[in-house]
Amino acid sequence: RVSATEVHAAVETLYADGIHSHGRIVLKRLGELAVAEQVGAASFVELCCRGLPMSMVPQIDRAHLRRVCEGCSAFHVVPEDGSEYSVFLVGRAPTFVDACSACDPYPPALWEAMRAFFGNGAGQELRLPGARYACALALAQSALPFLAGRCLGEVCHIVQLAISHHKILGHFDGCVVPYCRSEAVVKQQCALLQRPVDVKVRDAPRLPVASWEAARECLRAILGLAPECEPREVPLPNVKRLFRSQFNLVLSETTLGHTRLCDLLRDEHFADFCELRQQGNGFMVVPKPQPVGQQAVASPQRPCTIPEERGTRGGMSQVDGKALQAASMRTFIHFSVLPPTPVPGASLHRSRSLPKDHGSDRAVPAEAPAPAPAAPGPPAGRAWPRPWAAPAPSARRPASPSWPSGRPGTPQGSSRWRAWTWGPPSAAPAEPPSAPPVRASRPGTPPTSCRRRRRRRTGR
Repeated sequence: RVSATEVHAAVETLYADGIHSHGRIVLKRLGELAVAEQVGAASFVELCCRGLPMSMVPQIDRAHLRRVCEGCSAFHVVPEDGSEYSVFLVGRAPTFVDACSACDPYPPALWEAMRAFFGNGAGQELRLPGARYACALALAQSALPFLAGRCLGEVCHIVQLAISHHKILGHFDGCVVPYCRSEAVVKQQCALLQRPVDVKVRDAPRLPVASWEAARECLRAILGLAPECEPREVPLPNVKRLFRSQFNLVLSETTLGHTRLCDLLRDEHFADFCELRQQGNGFMVVPKPQPVGQQAVASPQRPCTIPEERGTRGGMSQVDGKALQAASMRTFIHFSVLPPTPVPGASLHRSRSLPKDHGSDRAVPAEAPAPAPAAPGPPAGRAWPRPWAAPAPSARRPASPSWPSGRPGTPQGSSRWRAWTWGPPSAAPAEPPSAPPVRASRPGTPPTSCRRRRRRRTGR
């Protein structure tokens, strides 16, 4: 954990060096000050020239550092993208150097001296740290004559311009080296000879290099341009990895005559189906939109020819459907045309068509159960004491599915049900009357259907 005094001293040194005081840079400067205090100034210069080892830098809590900056009244904290933030001193105008600027305000003599130092002088065999800030720190601690009087922010800008514009420095194996020994020069030589760059030992086993034809087919598959696949976009750095993992091939731009992968994918061999689109600081490989006239063209192995127009109907051309079958698969075109609705000559009313339950098992009436024996009556010459009185439980028949349920439509247990089942009190028991005749209906209509009830109610 650091104190507000230590953070204030670190931000003061960044203002003096012209370095933008981002939160991550403040964290790095606190580690450098701690190492310099631990090993001394002379040893710190030697460590910076070789690259400051991270094992010597103390671990500082990032969240605690931000809380200290936000809680100190001498700082003004400005949030940035993501979790990044900047720390400014209250009452002091920032004088930072933009290290990413393409503007070159330095004299030509500086670049000539720098090119001579790294081209033929003592710096020809130098291997500097790969990060721009660490490389600038190593050059600033080396006390080079052409960098005398330059602050660390200006040295960072000079390193950036020396790599991107003047081609004095370059990258090789994670380090910054003179341009004559950089990967760019090695790739140029391999591209002229059309051979791949030497594969490192850690990349073994060696995989075959993709040719133009194989590169086209594999890249189409990666972008989802194969049949029954959905097109997708792929980041440019992932293309080589996908070639290795999915197809066991190496996509070598130098073998195909290019020094950079982005230049390879802009070649005319890939220009018909893919293109590069810049997204942020990188590139995305995206499928190229196909013209409407070329989307229905079949593959060269199965040519598809469209016959000439034979006639028109309703503003559309009538062509042979068999000839268009290959071009219109998996679309609505190859489905048969449905008949128009309503069908000509058919009835427009539901009541004139067949019933909705025509052909089902419910339309067949079940077999009538066997007639039940006559209900027991009162003894000869006697009558029930009351019309609603029922015989004793012993005189009743046990309940069974075949016991008469009364007149159709009469609720079981009502007075009408008892009067129909047992008869009037003074009358002798008689056979239950037969069911009323069923009115004729359409074939297939059950007797208890809604049609029969409607006829009873309306008389139609």
